[in-house]
Amino acid sequence: ISTVISLYKFRPDIVNSGTPKAGILLMIASFIIRTPIRIFTFRGLRSETLTGSKKHIVRFMEKASCLLSTHVIAISPSLKLQLENESIVKKGKCIVLAKGSSNGVDINRFSLNNPDLNFDNKIKSVSNEYVVGYVGRLVLDKGLMELYQAFLRLKSYCQIKLVIIGGYEYQNKLPVDFINNLEHDKNVEMLGEIIDVENYYPSFDVLVLPSHREGFGNVILEAAAMNIPSIASNIPGIQDAVEDHVTGLLFKVHSESDLYLKLKYYFDNPEIRKKHGIDAQYRAKRYFSNKNIWNEQHEFYRKCTDKNN
Repeated sequence: ISTVISLYKFRPDIVNSGTPKAGILLMIASFIIRTPIRIFTFRGLRSETLTGSKKHIVRFMEKASCLLSTHVIAISPSLKLQLENESIVKKGKCIVLAKGSSNGVDINRFSLNNPDLNFDNKIKSVSNEYVVGYVGRLVLDKGLMELYQAFLRLKSYCQIKLVIIGGYEYQNKLPVDFINNLEHDKNVEMLGEIIDVENYYPSFDVLVLPSHREGFGNVILEAAAMNIPSIASNIPGIQDAVEDHVTGLLFKVHSESDLYLKLKYYFDNPEIRKKHGIDAQYRAKRYFSNKNIWNEQHEFYRKCTDKNN
């Protein structure tokens, strides 16, 4: 009721919402007061990794939000295809702005030419150390357990360090014993949540994003803009962020063994790894500058309002 009252007070021409809970509340409220342009943005398919009754409830909320909206945006082409194939949204109703991503990447901030860059953080202990980085929420769905198992196998093969940037969350929690293993491993650096993450990417040899579900994976763009290739799960969303064997490597989701092989491949082939980083930077700058995404969003809003008028 409070959402309906707030919207009625301001009477917006456009409502754009995302996430299952906020999405359904705003779509219902904006439908009731007849907001002319109601946009639901999919930043990932939340119901995908849920089970039981919770999965059915969240899936219903996602479908209902699409039904009540006038437009649906998916933040990647492969996510759009998944939504249509699973009958969550009708074909023809869902669009992707430009080549996707949730907000693009600030190519001035995430640049090796950034004059404010300060990456004297001494992460790399010795010159030949293989530094594998992870940036993101520390939750089960992000695939950290597979990453750590692959990392443990590589410890007997090369001098390696795992750097983890991000904070823990109460939902979808990691097992306590697993967290203890991470925090007591001398070859793992747990840096917590960091605002100026651009100061740490240059210390990575590769970024790993082993997510079980993802709308796009903006950290891949951040790393790419700084010449760092990524190894990531071969799932909808990420498939559009990484061009396999061009800007990074894709591995079979949930597969610790495949992730191990991809990490080993990059260690054994540093020239290919560097080439992928260069190509990743080119692709990030050409297609995923946040200004490009903002311009596409603005143009989409303009077309919606012109058509409505």
